[in-house]
Amino acid sequence: MRNTSMIVLAAAVLLQTPAWAEDGRWIFSTGVDYSTGDYGEAEDTTIVTVPLAAGYVAERWSATLTVPLVSVDGPGTIVPGGIGGSGPLGGLLGGDAANKVPPVNGVSEIGLGDVSLEVSAIPYVSAGGTQFSMTGRVRAPTGDADRSLGTGEAAVAVSAGVREPIAARSAVYGSVGYEQAFGGGGSGVIAGVGAESYVSEHTLAGVTLEFAQASSELRRDAAQAGAYVGFDVSKDTRIVAYGAAGLSETSPDVQAGLRLTFAGD
Repeated sequence: MRNTSMIVLAAAVLLQTPAWAEDGRWIFSTGVDYSTGDYGEAEDTTIVTVPLAAGYVAERWSATLTVPLVSVDGPGTIVPGGIGGSGPLGGLLGGDAANKVPPVNGVSEIGLGDVSLEVSAIPYVSAGGTQFSMTGRVRAPTGDADRSLGTGEAAVAVSAGVREPIAARSAVYGSVGYEQAFGGGGSGVIAGVGAESYVSEHTLAGVTLEFAQASSELRRDAAQAGAYVGFDVSKDTRIVAYGAAGLSETSPDVQAGLRLTFAGD
């Protein structure tokens, strides 16, 4: 559970906010995500991602495809990758362990990262508004592992979540799931909790806490806390800014990003 590119922050915020949950709409988003830290290694790795996402959201299901452009600078021991996560900041745990011997002089590369597809469904909504959801994510190894732009292996994750409204425009949520990587054979539990509320008519604020069990024999468990603010520019457009800090040695020290999301008819 490693990189912001594998988690569609803006799309997740879009799909989990009741004000945006209209039936049958296309969504498009882009932005920039930045993370840096040593991940328990001797040197820092900095990853910058520009995710290009497109999806479709209906009343009880959604699907989102994300094509990330990534930049990685570091010793080559950490690469962009990972698909775990939960909540609007799902998966913001930096980078994955490289599946190759790192180059002597490190890496400084820009290119296509690992493309991912996420499909979610809400099979049950109670009379009080409690929602139960199921989510599946698949990552394809489209990033060049030899250039440290991806993990070089496919992966799949499934999770179940619940969202509980606590006021007219506030809610708490959480999810737990399992991630399986192929090739290297790594796997691990992913989990997260959060809360969000509209602090004004057009401004949404939230906090998250996330955990990822190591999904590689070369990695250890990771955890982080984050916060985000979204502003509804119009009924179709939202701007989201976020920040996150690692709570474990193998998480990135700092992450931040900005996302623009547009919902079409």
